[in-house]
Amino acid sequence: MENCVIFKAEKKIFRLLLDESASMDDIFSETEKKLHKSKDFFKGETITLGYSGKELTDQDKAKMKELFESIGEITVKEIIPYQGQETIKREFPSFSSSGESSWSFGAELGNNRQSRRSSGMKVNKNDFTKFVKGTVRSGVLIEYDGNVLVLGDVNPGAEIKAKGNIVVMGTIKGLVHAGTDGDRSAYIVANRLKPTQLRIADLITRPPDDSDGSYRPSEPEVANIEGNSIFIDPLSVFLNKK
Repeated sequence: MENCVIFKAEKKIFRLLLDESASMDDIFSETEKKLHKSKDFFKGETITLGYSGKELTDQDKAKMKELFESIGEITVKEIIPYQGQETIKREFPSFSSSGESSWSFGAELGNNRQSRRSSGMKVNKNDFTKFVKGTVRSGVLIEYDGNVLVLGDVNPGAEIKAKGNIVVMGTIKGLVHAGTDGDRSAYIVANRLKPTQLRIADLITRPPDDSDGSYRPSEPEVANIEGNSIFIDPLSVFLNKK
């Protein structure tokens, strides 16, 4: 039974959304497929598994633990019923670009940039923003030394690379890379984050599996770095961070 298991990663727990109508054989088979597909992103992690949608017996939990540890090479601390809130931040499995394990807009005014240089004032990349009207389609690459604001979607096959922040007034489905000069304070904002790949500075990630498209954020999402991981926060949570 396809899509009877959905993976969702959060800060302190890795969620398994299980279809109540599916058999355990189907659930284990689907879990095995998804682990084979994404094992490189989880390898070496230590996690707590939280499940919802279907009750698991002790035998089911032991089998699920065996799958994660044998296929995904993940250490499972415990398997528990999930009781969190949908607004909890999500943590994406992320790794550095070197391969190690670990997601006020000004106008673009060239004359203003030059005048600052002439007067000796420091030019900050966040003072400049490139505005892109409409959807960024497959095959298009946008690179900019400051921020990038897209009034539309970023389609699969499209790429956006910015030394500053990236804000998309739609869905990100392509590749986006903020803080390309190594700035870990950069962030990525979108109404919905479904990127093929998401990068901030030297960290790279992709979203947890949501193949049935059931996840719908209630507000814009913000990808930002905490420690050595990329987290996805609801916009209201991100704005209240210290």
